[in-house]
Amino acid sequence: MINIVPWPELPGIGTLESFEPEYLDKVNKEIQKYGFFAEIDTNGTDPKHLTEVIEAAHRIGADVIRTYTCMGEYDPDRLRRAPEDIKQIVPLLKKYRIKLAVENHEEELTDEVIQIIKEVNSPWVGAHCDFGNAMMAWEDPVEAVRKLAMPLQLILRIILSSMMAKITGYVAYLLGLVISIWKNLLKY
Repeated sequence: MINIVPWPELPGIGTLESFEPEYLDKVNKEIQKYGFFAEIDTNGTDPKHLTEVIEAAHRIGADVIRTYTCMGEYDPDRLRRAPEDIKQIVPLLKKYRIKLAVENHEEELTDEVIQIIKEVNSPWVGAHCDFGNAMMAWEDPVEAVRKLAMPLQLILRIILSSMMAKITGYVAYLLGLVISIWKNLLKY
């Protein structure tokens, strides 16, 4: 995953130095050289920003961009604007065959992520489910996965946060649940 959330300790745009085509072509060559795949992690739903991110993702060969709506604090206005913002970039996602994964990122509740995805109503937009982030929002992580996966089939990506790795007994249960859910999703 290539994180392009601006970070105080990093030059440029997160872990990328720039969005210049020549630079992104070099990044793509390195990804291809080692047989890796790329995903981009960003934040926000501003259409101008997401358009730049989609163009960069296309240039480096990433097929998934993950984003979240709230940034450090719960913001109901951002959540209300998110579906309309995302609808504006769906044609570009379709053009490049890139999916946007809306993450439940600490402040957003699973139901709010589901609402965004339903309002956008596009096969190019789904969910990125982070178990640890569900807990940060005081949600049951198992219930968060169930809500996103069945029957809505919304999940594009699931990750186990590092905070979940510390709860070892629970992680085994969650991994079993993830495997079960993915088996169900692969039927479609």
